[in-house]
Amino acid sequence: MNQQRAVRLEERISFMENLLSNKLADNFLGKPINTSAESDADQSQMKDLASIQQGFFTLAGKGGLAYDKYGCCDSDPTTIIPQARKLVLSILGHSVNLQGLFRPSPPWQCFESEHVRQALPVPGLMKLPDISIINDCVTAYFSSSVRFLLPIIDRTLFKNTINLAFSASSADYPGTSTARACIWAFLSLCSMWNFPGVHVLPVNAFTLATEVENYMPRVLQEDTIDGLQTLLMLLLFHSSSGNLRNGLFLDSLVARLIYRFGAHVNSPPASGEFFHENGLSPVDHHLRNLFWIAYILDKELCIRMGQPAAIQDEACDLTLPPGYAGQLAALGLASERGQLEPRGHLYLTDLRLIKIKSRVYSAIYGPAALHKPDADLLKSIRELDEELEQWRLSIPSQYRPSLSTAPQPMTNTSHHIRMHSILLQVDYYHCVAILHQACGRSKAWTSGETNGVDGIGTSFILAVESSRSSLLFLRNVLPTLPEGTFW
Repeated sequence: MNQQRAVRLEERISFMENLLSNKLADNFLGKPINTSAESDADQSQMKDLASIQQGFFTLAGKGGLAYDKYGCCDSDPTTIIPQARKLVLSILGHSVNLQGLFRPSPPWQCFESEHVRQALPVPGLMKLPDISIINDCVTAYFSSSVRFLLPIIDRTLFKNTINLAFSASSADYPGTSTARACIWAFLSLCSMWNFPGVHVLPVNAFTLATEVENYMPRVLQEDTIDGLQTLLMLLLFHSSSGNLRNGLFLDSLVARLIYRFGAHVNSPPASGEFFHENGLSPVDHHLRNLFWIAYILDKELCIRMGQPAAIQDEACDLTLPPGYAGQLAALGLASERGQLEPRGHLYLTDLRLIKIKSRVYSAIYGPAALHKPDADLLKSIRELDEELEQWRLSIPSQYRPSLSTAPQPMTNTSHHIRMHSILLQVDYYHCVAILHQACGRSKAWTSGETNGVDGIGTSFILAVESSRSSLLFLRNVLPTLPEGTFW
């Protein structure tokens, strides 16, 4: 059956090539077109030719038409197209658009007309709320602690997003739909964070997130930074809501846009102490913030879901932001002078800690690491434990995590610093647990023959203690924190 199909396909292709070759040669050499070609040809073959003509001309156009092969020396489209149109009409009985044949482009590039772009389905869209409500949410965000942990929007750039979304003249302008999706995504997070004094929308955060998903066809079509922000905020929402399956899909899309806009390598110069003291444009500055948020979420999903990371460390510039390493120490000195706000961003966790977590996955839980012999596995655990301890000791004492279940005293600190310190403590517990519980994979442990194998018992004690401590710690601090603090 398959062999007969192949034979028939070869016959149709051979017929088509011979027919087009002869007709193009006759036409371009000034010979009259034989309009009886269709009557002389086998009717079934002509039907086959008609059914595949669009694909043939598309492929020929993307690869560049080989004029010399068909005896043509004149490659001027203004000369060829009218004659070729007559030829196709004589063969097929109807004309086709041949303009695309003469666009120099790779065969894999997809051209999409504007009417197709506008016809993308965006079902059941809600009308954006009054702009005053959106502005109130923006004001609440920049007045809250969240802006230091999640620099998800830039004040100036987001103002441009709002203007684009509400501009009547930009209804069909590329990026308008994505701007609106970005606003809905931001509102869904604001609803989850429950900022005080902000007008409550008549729908809940999950309905708002669903509205963002209605825009997904347009978001994926329109290649904008607003699209990256939209997907990243939706990823954050689903991760905070425990919907990690959807988070994984969004994580892949976010990673591709991070690469697309160069945020993974666009590290600021180290000439100044902080971001705003370097000659970095606002867009590049914001893209770098989006990169670090995406990097943190990607590594957490990688560990929690047991799947490889979408953002590969080897492909990224992981240079810390200028002044980041000494930021907590600077905060301690600044708080003594009454300055309680950081000069830079703190992010959801310490960037050095999340890089250690990334190495924990690759060295302990990655596909290659799962086949390590006991000696190599325990060696990796010891080395990463030493690295984790070095990081812990580098944190100023008033913010330093420990295995103690009692919260560290944080006097004279602002709310956002306290939030960051609590998140840091919980993340440290998590890192200790995932690192040391891996010793349960060792053959010595599974066989019960741990005598003479140093460190296995100690590792399990650390894993259990860190897990217990995290639960007790959360029980103590959760009642004092606002909604949406943890994700």
